[in-house]
Amino acid sequence: IQQDVETNDSITYLSKSNTSSKKSQFLLPDGTRVNLNADSEITFPEFFNDSLRIVHLSGEAYFDVIRDENKPFKVISEDIVTTVLGTSFNISAYPETGQVHIALVSGKVAVQKNNPGAQSYLIKPGEKILFDQNSKYEVISNFDLLTETGWKEGILVFENASFPEFLSRLERWYGVEFLVQGKPAETWQIEGRFDNESLEEILKGVR
Repeated sequence: IQQDVETNDSITYLSKSNTSSKKSQFLLPDGTRVNLNADSEITFPEFFNDSLRIVHLSGEAYFDVIRDENKPFKVISEDIVTTVLGTSFNISAYPETGQVHIALVSGKVAVQKNNPGAQSYLIKPGEKILFDQNSKYEVISNFDLLTETGWKEGILVFENASFPEFLSRLERWYGVEFLVQGKPAETWQIEGRFDNESLEEILKGVR
């Protein structure tokens, strides 16, 4: 894990990041536990102020937030703001996908776009919300816990994944780059669970 330090207006900001194939776990200044996925970065102040806890995320992370009713905890990912008091949730916001996913494991969260007057969505445990940055739609649905958070334990789950999505996740997961000759059928999809398996084992399993 890489850590950078930046000072701005007397506030020191810390940045932790992972390259492809690397994952990490650490504590924020308030004791909130963060699992940071591969090819992801999180930025936060060295100390939270008296009224608010704000972090910025690019990529994917799982948060187990320390409850503090006097200090809401906000995660800004792309143009989406997720606000909580104390809860466990997963956010996936890789810029290249054009989508932000927030999956709530426990507690309550409010999610909205980062602009004045934007609608706020309240989701319950077992629900996730998807924001698509290109087509501008939002969808709330139920989710499978292992599919959304299994990455923390080295479990890679695909649900009707397209060929580009499949390759993109493998490149990020294993820190590799694929050169593809030809292309699969338009209807190519994959479903499967891979538990701490090597790249070779996965590729053999989908031939």
